Amino acid sequence: MVIHYKQQPLHITGYFENRFQKTLDIVKVWKNEEEMEISDFPIVRENSIIGLQFFVDEEHQYDDSANFNIQTNLYEQDERKMLRYKLSLGVSEKQWLYQGKDNEEFPWRMGIYFFEIYYRGVKYIGGINVLPNHLDEEQVLTIHNYLNEQVQDIIYDFVYSNKSSSHESDILLPKYWYYDYARKVADRLGEFTYSMAAINKNPSNQITTVYKPSIHPGITDKKSIVWALSNKGLSKNAGINRSAFQLNKRKTEDFESRQNQWIKNILLLLKRDVHTVSKHIIKDLNIYKDKLYSQKEAYNKALKDRDYLKNKRDSGENTIRNISSQLYMLDNDIKNTNGKVSILSNKLTNLNRMESRLSYYISNTFLDKVSRAKLKPILKNSQYYLVDSIFEELSKIRENKGTEKHLTSALKPTWQIYEYFCLFKVIKTFTDLGYLLISGIEENIGNVYFEDYIQEGTKFILENDDYVIHVWYDHYHSHSEKEAREKEELFYTPNPKKRPDLKVDYFRKTIEGEKFLTSIVLDAKFSQLKSIYNGQYRNRVTEQLVGYYHYFCVLSEAGHRPCVERVICLYAGEGNRNVQQIHESITYLRFHPEVGENGPFIIGENELKEILNPSSYE
Repeated sequence: MVIHYKQQPLHITGYFENRFQKTLDIVKVWKNEEEMEISDFPIVRENSIIGLQFFVDEEHQYDDSANFNIQTNLYEQDERKMLRYKLSLGVSEKQWLYQGKDNEEFPWRMGIYFFEIYYRGVKYIGGINVLPNHLDEEQVLTIHNYLNEQVQDIIYDFVYSNKSSSHESDILLPKYWYYDYARKVADRLGEFTYSMAAINKNPSNQITTVYKPSIHPGITDKKSIVWALSNKGLSKNAGINRSAFQLNKRKTEDFESRQNQWIKNILLLLKRDVHTVSKHIIKDLNIYKDKLYSQKEAYNKALKDRDYLKNKRDSGENTIRNISSQLYMLDNDIKNTNGKVSILSNKLTNLNRMESRLSYYISNTFLDKVSRAKLKPILKNSQYYLVDSIFEELSKIRENKGTEKHLTSALKPTWQIYEYFCLFKVIKTFTDLGYLLISGIEENIGNVYFEDYIQEGTKFILENDDYVIHVWYDHYHSHSEKEAREKEELFYTPNPKKRPDLKVDYFRKTIEGEKFLTSIVLDAKFSQLKSIYNGQYRNRVTEQLVGYYHYFCVLSEAGHRPCVERVICLYAGEGNRNVQQIHESITYLRFHPEVGENGPFIIGENELKEILNPSSYE
């Protein structure tokens, strides 16, 4: 079967094949992570012998530069290794990914991995879902999604605690253009109201002379005399009830300036757009209200089921625990949906205020008599300029709405989500210990995680009254002391493994400044312990972990000795025994979330807190 992109055949065929000739077809590919569907990924069983067929049938379809590259859990010179294969003409010998040979390591662990296909100058992407033999597809996807939710929850906590962010709760919402529009309206509503009040109080005008017939005496001039003797004047004063009309001369304000005409145009356009945005938000708000009602019904039903089972003598412990877990998750869902209802209600309130002000200024001020002009003049008055800049800002959001589709989170491989989970839990552990996060979490951290990837080499800084902590994510360290000093960095290593997943550097505050204490390295492995550590011989993973002890600090207080005091391997295992083990100076800590009777909890969380506490290293 040929591979398809958006239901269009690409003329290339790709499938995985085991030693029994059973095929796992690659049916679909995509062009970005946002479009990908995990359910369409081929399923590969862990430790199964597997090869690849990647070919075209016809010579005119062949592309000599085409290739197939797939992610692995293996490392090559400190980089995650990609397996690369060329396109063939017709079915050929299998290109083996894993043959089960002595000392050959299976290239993946449980979870999702991506591949890339380059064909005729275009890059397509897809993925595989690697399942361990003891879990089915649904269980692995549950773990993948749950890890992802845990990372998002931790990010929400950080964003909520950032008091400088005035719209931290917006991270709960999907990224529709009209939410951005409503947020910007709320941001600029005060400025808009102030500027329009100032314009209304002192509008752009010009003094003009007007002539108006009147029976009351007024100022006249030559034009008044000419009018009195003209047909218009004579007819005005003719008739039975003759009146002594005269053409009075009067000075009056004229608001028909180009600036006012442009402001009238702006307000009319803004009113239209605000009304459109309000309609979108009302629709979404009603959907979330219905969802909230359904969630509350489901919660009440689960509550009754739990109470019923608790009163039964033969109720299974696992059954009750399962319902308790459902209650916890439903409660979280209700809080999440309730938050969205509250956020959207506030957005709608601000939009209604904006629309009300627009209606007032259009119909109940001097602008009511001003005509509309669609050609923008030069705006000399600062208040006119400010209103125009608000309009331009909102128009850009309106124009860039694209297809108005939700920009979904980019799908990430499971190993990467686990790395992020470990990273944010380490930072969260320090904040739980009383440290203040002063650098690393920006206001857009949610978008960085959801749509892209957290930058390699990102540094997070935390501090309290006594210590300063640096947490490095995937930072590439210098090779020598000279290189470190040239880069103005503090650490270097001759070790080929220069990029640990996480490295934590401890500094004590002194009168003279910050004094280096020690470092620890944490490496995240989304694997079972038996796949990481082998008591019979030192495998590649153990060599990698032991190598992290060979890091040095350029500061004099480090004494030119290796500065890493402890190496911890965080892994996602199974069972509840031996959460922490030490083999060959490496601490293996089972660290992952689980859902228990009282809700989710983190296995290894207390042990990690003890490991990270600076008092352990003084």
